[in-house]
Amino acid sequence: MDFPTSLDFFPAELVIWIGEFLDRKTLAAFIRTSKRYAQLLTPQLLTLWLSCKTGKYCFRRNWPETQNWKSSHIVDFFQNFPSDVSQIYCCSTLLFRFADGGNLELVKLMLSRGADLEAKGANGETPLHIATSGGHIQVVQALLEAGADASAKDRYGDTLLQRAASMGKPTMIRYLISSGQYTLEALLEAFERGMKCFFPKVCAEVCAEVWPALENAGYKFNATGTDGQIYLHFAAKRGLSFLVQFFLDRG
Repeated sequence: MDFPTSLDFFPAELVIWIGEFLDRKTLAAFIRTSKRYAQLLTPQLLTLWLSCKTGKYCFRRNWPETQNWKSSHIVDFFQNFPSDVSQIYCCSTLLFRFADGGNLELVKLMLSRGADLEAKGANGETPLHIATSGGHIQVVQALLEAGADASAKDRYGDTLLQRAASMGKPTMIRYLISSGQYTLEALLEAFERGMKCFFPKVCAEVCAEVWPALENAGYKFNATGTDGQIYLHFAAKRGLSFLVQFFLDRG
């Protein structure tokens, strides 16, 4: 039995759901090469992709897939699709979702259509917060150039710098510190967040980006953190040898 080799022979619903079962690398190749796949993202199917599948609660189950929406076919679709920039898809707007996926072209497209820069997500975060958490520097730059509030805080009181430190994004931290002015307290909080990153290597990289700014601000690394633990003891307890040596070198 011969099987069709073109997606033109498959029902639209089947073509869309094929993507649900592909790994990320294969899905990315599928999107790049399949014009029909992009064309099938009709408003109805777009809603299927972007909406919550788990009821009224806001889960990010399918959000990572937006990272693959960077092919020319996908961009062309949104350029020709009169998307509602104010519509909420699972607790967030299209700008929010594209900022989360690091889709610079689609972020710029939404901005050109008047998308709300300060629209809040489920935890009070803005598109700028979510792009920062993902380490998407170009998206962050585009949002800031469009007028996004760099001092905004989410519902937990976290700033951009604190989010970048918590998520272990050293390159983003370098960019934020180089492009803004931060108080000693803000830098100290970012340093402490960096020490608590899940992976030791990331801890060291995050702290390495923050400590020069702290030292330039006159901070001495022999004080206790806000949680009452000596930095040296905390680093030793976590097995952060790089930071242990760093603190020992500074007395």
